[in-house]
Amino acid sequence: LERSSRLAVHELGHMLGLDHCVFFQCCMNGSGHLEEDFSQPHFLCPVCLRKVHRLCGFDVLTRYKDIFAFWEREFKQLWYCEQNELQWLKERIDYLESERAPRHGAQAER
Repeated sequence: LERSSRLAVHELGHMLGLDHCVFFQCCMNGSGHLEEDFSQPHFLCPVCLRKVHRLCGFDVLTRYKDIFAFWEREFKQLWYCEQNELQWLKERIDYLESERAPRHGAQAER
């Protein structure tokens, strides 16, 4: 199931017009063998995320929260749940929330 979900995300990226990614570790990286295939994350790198964001116009924070909730609900109890990918999602959510928080001081007054 894990490999199928990676492949589905990758192929959906192609359907949205994304080519293989060469910038970062990304679900849109090409893979020549199973070891590369299994090392790819489920997520888009910043470059590919920006491309899909421009195309679809979603809120990135909401997207990450929805993915996190889905993974928590559907995969948390299963042996193939990627704990490091859940942690990665949590860190992105925390970072984006801290960036959206109101700033105090001179910058907030501008």
